[in-house]
Parts: sequence; C-alpha cells; structure tokens
Amino acid sequence: MPDLTSGLFLRFVGRLRDDGTFTLDRGWETPRITEPVTGTPGYRLELVDREGERILWAPVRVDDGECRSAGGHMRSSRVVAYLPLRPEGAGVRFGNDDYVFYERTFAPDRPEVGWLDASVSGDSLRLRWHARHPENVTFDVAIVQDRRICRMLMDSSELEAAIDLPRIPLQGRCHAVVLATDGLRSATAASEPFVLPPKAPRITIISPEPDQVFSEDEGFSCIGHAMAPEGHSLDDESLQWHVDGVALARGTRITFCGALGVGSHLVELTWRDARDGVRIMVRDRTEDERAWKKIVTAPFRQ
Repeated sequence: MPDLTSGLFLRFVGRLRDDGTFTLDRGWETPRITEPVTGTPGYRLELVDREGERILWAPVRVDDGECRSAGGHMRSSRVVAYLPLRPEGAGVRFGNDDYVFYERTFAPDRPEVGWLDASVSGDSLRLRWHARHPENVTFDVAIVQDRRICRMLMDSSELEAAIDLPRIPLQGRCHAVVLATDGLRSATAASEPFVLPPKAPRITIISPEPDQVFSEDEGFSCIGHAMAPEGHSLDDESLQWHVDGVALARGTRITFCGALGVGSHLVELTWRDARDGVRIMVRDRTEDERAWKKIVTAPFRQ
C-alpha cells in the first residue's frame, strides 16, 4: 500500500448500487486527507498508466447501503477513497476482487477556470466565466455571503448564466463561486464582490387557508410568520393582524378571530411594509344546518 500521509491525492467519491452500477460524484485534488479511510475488504482504487497497468492502489470505504432507489428495491452505498497521484498516472480503476465498477483516463492537469464578469443588470445577475481543459467539463455556480452558500446552477456546459434576482435568497454584498469539474478533478474561482438589492421579507399565513369556509358562529385561529430573505425568522414585535382592514392583534404569530358576519372576509398579516393576505368565506348557519340534516337523514330515506 502506498504512503497515505503526504503528497497530492485525488479524492474519489460516488455511489455504488447493488447491481454494480457506479455513479461518480465530483472529485478533486487535495494535499491532505480530511476523513481517513478504513478500507472495506476486497475493494480498491488503482492508479494506472497509459497502458492500463497498475502503478499503485488505495483502500476504498464502501458504506453499508442505506439509501434506496425510487422503487425501494436497490440500495446505494457511498464510496470514498484518497488516491495518491503520480506524474506517470493516466487513469483510475475502481473494483473488487471480481469486478471492475468504474475506470477512465484523465487529463494531465486539472481544469482551469476564472471570472470575466459578475454584476447586477436590471432584474438579473449576469455571470460570465472562462475555462480551459482538454476534456469536457461542467460547471456549478453558487452565490456566497459570509458562510451562506446558495447553489444556483448545476452541471451546466455553458460559460455564462443570467439568474433572476428573486431566485437568490440573499441581499447585500456577495460574490459568486464557479466550480469546473471533469468528474475526477475540479477547480474553483471566486468573483469580485457585487451587491444584491434589498428584498422584502416573506410573509406567510399558515391558517386560515385561502377560500376556507366557516360558519357564521364559528371563530378560527390565525397563524403566520415573517421570514427574512436569508431564511431566518424576523421579530414578532412588528407583526400585525387585520381582518377587513380592522386591527385584530399585533406582536404575535398566533391569535384568534371571533365569529364574523356572512360573506367574504380578508385576513391580512403584515410585517412593517410587507404583507400577505387570504380571503375566507363565512356561510349562513341555516345553510350548514340544512346540509348537516341532509347527511344525517340520508340513510333513512333509502
């Protein structure tokens, strides 16, 4: 077994199904092993030369399959290995004592990627980048703010993208990160910072539901909340409930509305200037009584 304590390693990851099908996830080069691998007996990852001859091998951890396919009949096991890289290496081969699950060659160098533009234009964020690699590469793009990462693009073959601003749950100073990968090795680049415009909070009324019907002598609970564009809850002190424009309660996510008159009514929840509203219907009590009487007496009319 080669030395796994120093040098440059290829982090090899993917999923192996019960039928021997292997799906490669995004790998990358790394100078250190972040999760030491205790190999599963019988499995190995080999570094091969251009003739397909083995140069060295590394242990592979194949976790017990806990994730099942959509049909629920086939397990999928996570595969992790760290393969030392050597200048003469030209490919990888993953298998066990009986079968080769995956093999392919790779380019001498990892992909190169850099930014041309990342700026807000109108209602969208315009992104352009460049990349160089002898093999086909795909790109993932994320918008990053401090420790928040919002993945906006996956497995794209294009060198540009326009992302609608409402799709980005961030505001203020951010930057974009593009990942270029050939499957085995990856490279990333961060753009210059840009500023996303302010976004209104998201106000949600959970109850009552739109077009919900109540009897004229029936009260109901009002439940809702306010969320910042970044995803955290906003303070309750600025919440206000209104029914047909009349204040019902403030400073709370939950309140109770007493019986209303017959007809249509608008229930609104506001947080400062942001609002959400649902329209409900209150029916005449006699109509409910007739409907209930019809249900109760139906078996006796048969």
